[in-house]
Amino acid sequence: MLRLEARQSQRRTTAEAGSHRERRARERCRLLRETGESAIHGVVVDDLTDRIRRVVTSDDVDACIDLGITLADAGQLPDAQRCFQRACDLGSSEGAHHLGNCLASQECWSDASVAYEMAIERGAPDALVAYGHVLHELGDLAGEIHAFQHADAGGDSEGTLMLAFTQREQGDR
Repeated sequence: MLRLEARQSQRRTTAEAGSHRERRARERCRLLRETGESAIHGVVVDDLTDRIRRVVTSDDVDACIDLGITLADAGQLPDAQRCFQRACDLGSSEGAHHLGNCLASQECWSDASVAYEMAIERGAPDALVAYGHVLHELGDLAGEIHAFQHADAGGDSEGTLMLAFTQREQGDR
């Protein structure tokens, strides 16, 4: 019971940190958009390219994730992928989860499944539902159901819902 409470507390703390980081990244992205496309593709692009180069060669996981979220929100998925890959290489479960999301957005299903597996192994249970979706795209029904079952067992209501939908598609009730 204590372990379950600790895991739920850790999930809340991780979710709060992730949502705060995502809010900051969305705000930066909004500011970029307000300055117009020329700021993204014009003068500022040199600064952005330099910033990406600095971040992906640093050991600052938070900077990699923050910049990756900003880039992903701006639709610059290859650059976002580089940032998330660096965070993942530094051992971040959150970086691996975002890398999986980025790869899935590009329909790189096999690579996304590997990233989600790393995120799950490193303690990111929120990656289970996304992993199940990717396994669905890969045609791995047993793996998809298994991922949703684990998410459901971990208390993830989306896992419960996706498990029910998947079973309904298969004729199980």
